[in-house]
Amino acid sequence: MEDTMDDPTAQFFAELDKRTLRLPPDTQVKVRIDLEYDGKTDHWFIHFDGPRAHVSREGKGAIVTVHARKELFDRIVSGEVNLIATLYRNELTFEGNFVYLAYLRASLPNQAGAIDPRILARQAAGLKGANGDRN
Repeated sequence: MEDTMDDPTAQFFAELDKRTLRLPPDTQVKVRIDLEYDGKTDHWFIHFDGPRAHVSREGKGAIVTVHARKELFDRIVSGEVNLIATLYRNELTFEGNFVYLAYLRASLPNQAGAIDPRILARQAAGLKGANGDRN
């Protein structure tokens, strides 16, 4: 595999451990992500524990499994491609309760160029916070 700096997926997982996510405090979900490349499969495990995510390369007990090509997942974690859209296009497969896929989605960056519709509504109404600040 490539150096983390040149590998969007490895960089995403390295940074995920350090982030606080907007998930329910009682969240307890383990997700396995299988990424295929060059005839091999890499396995990544994410344990969502409340607002924290713990990443490892080994694990068991995942209740959700995502299968994708690594180059596609690189684009997902870079914000170029939407996770749910790839699922609908059958570019990515998923096993488990669809609700838990939302936890993975919550850990991903916003799609490049996307603007929160609440910000757009504030801008249209000329309200405070129209530039994305939370005041």
